[in-house]
Amino acid sequence: MPTKAPTPCAYPGCRNLAPCSTHDRQRSRQRQARRGTAHQRGYGVAHQKWRRIVLSEDPVCHWPTDEHLCLEVATVADHIKPRAVYPHLALDPRNGQGLCREHHFAKTTEEADGQYRNTRDRMPQWAATLIGESGRVLVTGPPCGGKTTFTERYAPAEAEVVRMEDILKSLTGDPRSRNVDELELRPLFDEAIKKPGDLWAEACRPAAKQRAGLAAAMGADLVVVLETPQRVCMDRSQQRGTNDSAFIRRWFRRFEPSQRRGQIYLGPDEWGNPF
Repeated sequence: MPTKAPTPCAYPGCRNLAPCSTHDRQRSRQRQARRGTAHQRGYGVAHQKWRRIVLSEDPVCHWPTDEHLCLEVATVADHIKPRAVYPHLALDPRNGQGLCREHHFAKTTEEADGQYRNTRDRMPQWAATLIGESGRVLVTGPPCGGKTTFTERYAPAEAEVVRMEDILKSLTGDPRSRNVDELELRPLFDEAIKKPGDLWAEACRPAAKQRAGLAAAMGADLVVVLETPQRVCMDRSQQRGTNDSAFIRRWFRRFEPSQRRGQIYLGPDEWGNPF
């Protein structure tokens, strides 16, 4: 029976035949270095504790098959909502379920086919880690820039959320009313952000000093600045039927980036463009 002819090692300059004991190991080490350790990928001590809790509470795989539930012993703690899209739920036991290895692979494959892993919905791991570890977060950005969408997507369910629109609605019944002076609203907003516990606040604040002052007033662990393009904000304003174009232009004229610690900048393609 014919056999396949031997092939040379793919490493430049190497005369060994594949498999090459020297460069195969080298490439394996390089792949592992790029991949990172389990801890660097988010599977450290905290994840192991979460895994033990999930499997102790859900020790049997209940994945539905054609005729009945699986009922095999669960060996994998699965995130019901994928951690790549919902990083704040990565260590929440309520977002875990026990699955057998076969059905965990089936679910992961289904997600990878596009249900969740759209690149526009994937946040960088460093940003997801910072947000997941922060209890008090200030979300800033231009008018119609997606602050509410960002908060709804990433804020924990137990966190208090403070929005200027909610204060406006409580005063006028219209969350987009322009009939109330901002000087009247700010004391109410400043008082609301002093509530204890986990809290997310949304504000425009284009100037660096404004963001820093508001972050200090609320004791923010993290400031998220959404870098939504001006054109996108203007289009969104037209879709809503609101006359925010003057406010949007003014925000972009006044916007100042900052290198202060505790601030991160995210473009629409880094957290999921809501438009």
